[in-house]
Amino acid sequence: MRCLIMNQKWRSLIAVSLRLAAIAFVLLLTGASLYGQSPECKDILHAELSFLPKQPGSVTENDARDFLWKHWHEGTCGTLFLTAFSREGQRTDSVYILEPERKEGTVLKVTLRRSAIPQLHVSAESISYVAHVVERVEPQIPYNVDTAKTIQADGPLPPSEYQLRFRDEQGRIIGEF
Repeated sequence: MRCLIMNQKWRSLIAVSLRLAAIAFVLLLTGASLYGQSPECKDILHAELSFLPKQPGSVTENDARDFLWKHWHEGTCGTLFLTAFSREGQRTDSVYILEPERKEGTVLKVTLRRSAIPQLHVSAESISYVAHVVERVEPQIPYNVDTAKTIQADGPLPPSEYQLRFRDEQGRIIGEF
């Protein structure tokens, strides 16, 4: 009797595990579309930014900025998954999806999720927006996204020499990188 009960438990556990594996497989296949991106777009960059020393070959903030600008400027699809940590240890997970649209040109869909830091009374938050304009601007010191001067879009420029400013359909500044 005891073996029969154990066999039923194992069968039930295996059945649940197979269902979960099937669900995970489907999510893996459709992962890009969960973020609203076409599954045909395979150009993905993963980056992690923190105040710790960089490992050789790791993606830098400049690499991530260059990825976003090149895809925007060339009108090609791409996805940047960015994890950043503040000095206080607050984690921000960001997804930047560049999608060429037939009518509107390329759009940039951004989702930012920040973790909570209870000790500092900082609550978790999530922000999403769609940029219809991405422009390079001068990183003057002190830097102010509202007054930063726009840099000509066509010229080659190392990503360390510019910031990116995002605007909505009405031309309002909605973000930066």
